[in-house]
Amino acid sequence: MGNTAYAEDEWQKTYQSYLELIEWVDAVFVKITLNHCIVADCMESVVDKVYQERRRFLEFVIGAQGTHKVQAKNAVDAGILASVIADRMHLSFTQNRTVIEAALLHDVGMLCIPQEILEKPESLSKAEQWYILTHPLQSYKVIGRELHCFEDVALIALQHHESWNGEGYPKRLAGADIELESRIIAVADAFTAMITERPYRRAFGGHQAMKNLVSNTMIQFDPEVLKAFVHLMGMYPVGSMVELNNGAAARVLEYAEGVPLLKPRVRLIQNGTCVDLLSEKGLLIKKSLERKDILMNMSETADQDKLTG
Repeated sequence: MGNTAYAEDEWQKTYQSYLELIEWVDAVFVKITLNHCIVADCMESVVDKVYQERRRFLEFVIGAQGTHKVQAKNAVDAGILASVIADRMHLSFTQNRTVIEAALLHDVGMLCIPQEILEKPESLSKAEQWYILTHPLQSYKVIGRELHCFEDVALIALQHHESWNGEGYPKRLAGADIELESRIIAVADAFTAMITERPYRRAFGGHQAMKNLVSNTMIQFDPEVLKAFVHLMGMYPVGSMVELNNGAAARVLEYAEGVPLLKPRVRLIQNGTCVDLLSEKGLLIKKSLERKDILMNMSETADQDKLTG
């Protein structure tokens, strides 16, 4: 049915490189919090790494588990997603690098908000909600005044919570009045937020997060950006775990351009074999799985092997 996508040791090296990037970004955030000087070359190196590895890192956006550097992971993931959306929408090399930098830094304003507010499991008071709503402006100030980035990077970060229908914040911009890069980051940021566990809710699975995004077409998100994202990631997004119609559990690796959304390339959980569902005529995705479902599936398979062995 196919060969592994690349050797296990190469996969491990790629995953380790992804985790190191998160540590790198977290170190930048710590320096920002402590008001330490950030050297421009440091951010350039991070942007370079995201741009070079964006395709190979994509499955880790959903697939990576266990890191406690939540804000740094979300920043890296937003950068990866924004970059591949920019690819899909045929943005230039320069625009792609700009959208990566803005995605990495778009939420640095959250570092200015008291931690007890960010970690509060109950509903926020009006004053606490106001704190949260100020974070795009805080990001704009940090990026422009403290990190000395280009104005366009700061402006993109400022607008990432504006909505397509004009009901976002902080300036209630609408449609094409919002920077295209901001519209791209809005989708990437919303997706990473939904698949991240919060003090007040569990993380959404990738499939449910995609359904939530699609339901907001023409309301919160630019329909063209969202269309590009769905065709890139699929309704069972890259990195998510699924059950095939033959009962096998698998992780989604990629969707080739023009391929039906139930026919991605996947890696079987049981043995690591890579399978192109487009070449397997009768094989397709049946449903999404959570990690506990995977463990149950593998346990049942092992029991069956004992009975038939």
